[in-house]
Amino acid sequence: MEEYSVDDPTQLLEAASDFASYPGFQNDASAKEFLDCFPLPVILNALQTKVDVPGLESTLVAVLERVFKTKYGASLIPQFVPFIQVGVMAESQEVKSLACKTVSCLLENLNEGSVSATHLILDRIIYPLLFDCLIHQILNLKTVLSTIERILSSSETQEIDECESALEALGQIGSSSPFTFKFLLQWFLMKRQAALHALGNISGEIRSANSMILTSDAEESLRRLIYETASKSSKLTPSGLFLSVLKQDSEIRLAGYRMLSGLVARPWCLMEICSKQEIINIVTHPITETTKLAMEARYNCCKAIHTVYF
Repeated sequence: MEEYSVDDPTQLLEAASDFASYPGFQNDASAKEFLDCFPLPVILNALQTKVDVPGLESTLVAVLERVFKTKYGASLIPQFVPFIQVGVMAESQEVKSLACKTVSCLLENLNEGSVSATHLILDRIIYPLLFDCLIHQILNLKTVLSTIERILSSSETQEIDECESALEALGQIGSSSPFTFKFLLQWFLMKRQAALHALGNISGEIRSANSMILTSDAEESLRRLIYETASKSSKLTPSGLFLSVLKQDSEIRLAGYRMLSGLVARPWCLMEICSKQEIINIVTHPITETTKLAMEARYNCCKAIHTVYF
């Protein structure tokens, strides 16, 4: 926008370089002082219009990363949500990364009295854009989302290579961007029943016993996904999460039995199951279930636990 254009881009670059390279901690006062000289709309406009000044984009990105980490800077983010929406679709990898980090700052700094960060993101359709951007663009893992969605929505047998690829991709996401991994955890929690069935498929409930275990990288990603999902829930531990699932309605329990039937092939999962007697009591109780599918799922789960334990 013309009213937000900068008269002398080199002056902006010089000031931005000083701010970005400052060795100390940038506080609310220093962030406000910089933005008083160069308002946020001016900086964002310079990024969007691609002012032809070498090094300006990367310097402004570095400045905004530091600004938004302050409480003052984070308080301004809700006014510029459209920029995030544009940013996650930008051609520039630096701008995309900035948009993702800006959402992280928004989530971390909004208090209970502020606008809900979750509603803000969902209302502006940033969540799916962000998810797509981070997986398909930044990390160049173009098959991950479609694979996970297919696993979540399908009851058919999944190829072991497909499961391994999806989990290894999740591991790369977690290593490259912990923030993105948080969104994946939220995604799995939101799609709870489908996610349980997906985890059953991924962990090998529908595969033969000699092909249940995946590659070491995929196995580590699977273990991390379970433990971090549990830690983000009110149950805190996998055993607590497993028990919670088995205390839900019949359809959720059925999905839970399938998940445990596959996961129990891993020593860490067997340990978690055995750490809570209530889990054993539910799985081994002969009249817990009343429908044929649920009874078969419970029986298969009990059999899987027995086989691994003994």
